[in-house]
Amino acid sequence: MLSKPPLPAAWSSLYAALPPLLPLLLPAPAVPPAIKDTTHGSPKALLLHLSALKHLSFAEAPPGSFSVTALNLSSPAASKFKREHGALLAAEKGRRSEERLAEASGDPARCPPTKIAHLFRIPAPITSALSLPTSAELSASAKSPARAGSGWLTGGEVRQALARYAEREGLLAAGTVALDPALTQLFYRRTKREKAAAGGEVYRPPESALLPELVAAAAPHLTPGYAVCAGSSVLSMGSGSPGSVELFVEKHRSTFAMRARGLETIDPAVFAREFSARFATACSTTSDGGKYGVCKPGRADVVFQGDWRGEVGRILTGEEGKGGKVNGAARGQCWGVPKGCVEVRKGKGVK
Repeated sequence: MLSKPPLPAAWSSLYAALPPLLPLLLPAPAVPPAIKDTTHGSPKALLLHLSALKHLSFAEAPPGSFSVTALNLSSPAASKFKREHGALLAAEKGRRSEERLAEASGDPARCPPTKIAHLFRIPAPITSALSLPTSAELSASAKSPARAGSGWLTGGEVRQALARYAEREGLLAAGTVALDPALTQLFYRRTKREKAAAGGEVYRPPESALLPELVAAAAPHLTPGYAVCAGSSVLSMGSGSPGSVELFVEKHRSTFAMRARGLETIDPAVFAREFSARFATACSTTSDGGKYGVCKPGRADVVFQGDWRGEVGRILTGEEGKGGKVNGAARGQCWGVPKGCVEVRKGKGVK
């Protein structure tokens, strides 16, 4: 009996890879049956039988867990197992790693990069004053099923709505809109702060504006929103602006440390574990914000040993970081954070 690498090995690897070693159980099909369907019925009974025939020896530690510790290398089947077992282990390790990544972030290796689309809602007072359909009615014909009827409009749809009003009232000519009292009152009146800053100066609103200028003047009076998109699919929508991931980079003498905050859509512990394994670096989570302020309830920061801003930005968004080289292990990964939603904050001495 000899024991050489890659032994010891799990008994299940031997059983799955080597039907020729089990002639008493089956006529060597491509895939062996479940152990409970064989004449032995349990792993221990099978291993005891093979050990009695001097095919192998095995150990049980802890109870119920068996590993093959030695093989009879005069057996052709045993030699085949010795050659194939290393490749089997590598394939199994790769499969488990892919499963963990897929469970953590929806298969980040094939996750398309996401982006932010700016959306708007036209408030009811404006649609009423201009006799326009409501935002929900205007968005009913949206191409995206997630946005249809939601009331959220793209900038192009807002422009179409204002152009429709100008055409109906006879105000649009060659891309220029003549501003009537309704448009002037809604989008060009001065606020109290602007009046105070003018110091009594007489204000004369414009008489006309190009259509893009009218849309820009209307934008501050609309309700802002956003959509997180992956390709042509809308993943989520909301009012205001999406949260960003902040990367705090600091230098302590000759070493760097980094902290990531704002990983709201993924599990910080899972990200820290996968990043640490991929880049072979120290990475952990903490709920102690320290000088960076208190973490949100139930959330945690990810702390890195070293300056990994390029790699973290690349993995989170799927986009190459600006400037500098990025570790090759970061390529081909995306955790679904939208482009432009990663902010780097540099401490003293960090370039």
